[in-house]
Amino acid sequence: MPEKCDSVIVEKQCIGCGYCCLELPCAQSIRKDGRKICSALDWNGLRHLCSLVNEQNPTLHAELAIGQGCASPTNLWRKEALRDRTKAVM
Repeated sequence: MPEKCDSVIVEKQCIGCGYCCLELPCAQSIRKDGRKICSALDWNGLRHLCSLVNEQNPTLHAELAIGQGCASPTNLWRKEALRDRTKAVM
């Protein structure tokens, strides 16, 4: 059963696949880079993490609901093995 996360319906637990950051980057990323491809997305060998949250703005974690769950019913990356997708950013 989906859970409610703030105003978003969470369909599945977040697995760190990078889908959200690459398909719909946040306003902070767009301001930082001036483009619609997120360069703040990092791969730690197991999952994707946001370097904007890790280094520059710890309150952004809650604001963006990072790790709170996947609310995208179109995210097919969840069915694939996790892999580094940051190379698509470069």
